[in-house]
Amino acid sequence: MEKIKYTLILITLVFSFSGVNAQAQADYDKNVVKLPVTPMLFNNFGLQYERMLSRKISLAVSGRYISGMSPVIRNRIEAAIDDPTTIRDLNSLTLSGSGFTPEIRFYLGRHDGPRGFYIAPYASFSNYTIGLREFEVRLESDQIPEEYQGEFTKKFDLDGRVKGFSGGLLFGAQWRLGKSVYLDWWFLGASYGSANGNLNTISSETLPQEWQDALRERLENLDIPLLKIDPTVHSNGVDSKIRGPWAGIRSGLSLGIKF
Repeated sequence: MEKIKYTLILITLVFSFSGVNAQAQADYDKNVVKLPVTPMLFNNFGLQYERMLSRKISLAVSGRYISGMSPVIRNRIEAAIDDPTTIRDLNSLTLSGSGFTPEIRFYLGRHDGPRGFYIAPYASFSNYTIGLREFEVRLESDQIPEEYQGEFTKKFDLDGRVKGFSGGLLFGAQWRLGKSVYLDWWFLGASYGSANGNLNTISSETLPQEWQDALRERLENLDIPLLKIDPTVHSNGVDSKIRGPWAGIRSGLSLGIKF
């Protein structure tokens, strides 16, 4: 929350500065609202508002909503995985969330306004809801007590949240198409930061020690890129902490309209 507060203060100060300089007449477009097109292929929907602060500098603020892991990403990951258990875990994963990205753009071309090649340092705030549906746990032979009469496979539903923050640098170019339409192409953006969260479940029955051990082992061996799960398993379920580095790549196209 502190990082978001400081970012909002910075945005307010920047807009205040732009208001002081707005007295001079400008012969370029100062406001553009944009719809990111290519991210929609990955179930990532959002809008961006860009405001010129001077002839060559602008502030752009993006909001986004993620409505689940897209089939495109899921198929690509599955194609690179050989382990059937990992593929089954991936298919049980649910994902949704939102994000907020402010950036300062420095245009380097010969045109005034939001046109030409630009470099943009940015920050990214993310908040995801995750889940593992029917997460399968099986007792191994060394975990089965003598004269055990129970079942050998159980399924659990786990839910949690992951919050991430990262900072990075974006390279791109923007063109004006006609009088009112803009095309924005982000060549490449890369960011790095940190993430933390939780993944929990409450069991419908009291878990014997053998099932606690099996569930703990499955969660510790769960392969989530860049994130580490630290599970605390007890007779009533699981309380897991998630932490790790947070990295991202930005690339794509968006269409905008001046106003």
